Amino acid sequence: DYYKNPDFYPDLHEQDTSRQLVWLDSVLSASTEKQKIVVGHHPVYSVGEHGSEPDMKRVFEPRFEKYGVDLYVAGHDHSLQSLHRQGSALSHLISGGGSEQTHVKIDPSITRFAKASAGFMLVAMRPKALKIYFINSAGKVIYSETISNEVVQGSRHLTDK
Repeated sequence: DYYKNPDFYPDLHEQDTSRQLVWLDSVLSASTEKQKIVVGHHPVYSVGEHGSEPDMKRVFEPRFEKYGVDLYVAGHDHSLQSLHRQGSALSHLISGGGSEQTHVKIDPSITRFAKASAGFMLVAMRPKALKIYFINSAGKVIYSETISNEVVQGSRHLTDK
């Protein structure tokens, strides 16, 4: 869809997305890290205003699964979200609550946490797990979870208040 709007994305045609995907594949395939994190702007899955991105699912999700990516971190939607698709080892986090807040619509099949709140996310890397904290603009932890290589554990706070 972005390619159809050259006025809004004037330099997109100059980007070599094929080359970028070759680079991503080479980096992920060569990685020997125990925990793999990929960061991008657009989410693959989102329960926020913009929603999930079909092109992102088609292009990136198979790569992330193939190369054992543990965590995909995105922004774009102005909310805080922790999402996990059943049957997948990949977790999706969205931290887009820095400038404004937009609504979220809970999808129980993928939502561990979603809140239309100003705030940010903190990821603490441990040897065998990632500790995720969502922190509101008052500095209060409003949700936390631990993502390990085997089990995802976390408290479920699924309110949009």
